[in-house]
Amino acid sequence: MGFASDSQTIRDRFNTQWPVEQPTIPFSFADVDFIPPQDLTWVRLNVLPGNQTQVGMGIRRRFRRVGVVLVQIFIPAGSGDGLAKELADSVADIFMGRTVNGVIFRGTSVDRLGVDGSWAVWRATTSYQADECIAI
Repeated sequence: MGFASDSQTIRDRFNTQWPVEQPTIPFSFADVDFIPPQDLTWVRLNVLPGNQTQVGMGIRRRFRRVGVVLVQIFIPAGSGDGLAKELADSVADIFMGRTVNGVIFRGTSVDRLGVDGSWAVWRATTSYQADECIAI
């Protein structure tokens, strides 16, 4: 377990569930080569690991990692906010309240970031945590 394992679990979950939720909307992962479609909606998944803290003492010490799943939603500027909110709902359906391979997902929030060129950019974020016990 660790940050890399958490990230892989999150990417795997999104990779298998997004095509079920939104089969016509292409997606990419952060730091992976991707050519966005012209004038079509698309999304990008980012996994932002955060802090790891000790939350339990004893013979088996518990450590907790926290982070954020951030899905950027790119829709053509001027096309309204309905599709962006629908896609944010799909992100929530994939992660919110679920536990996958020890990664616990919390609530999902959504906000509009603004316009970047020809795109209106929205963001759906879901916080997560994962615990690991270490025997001493």
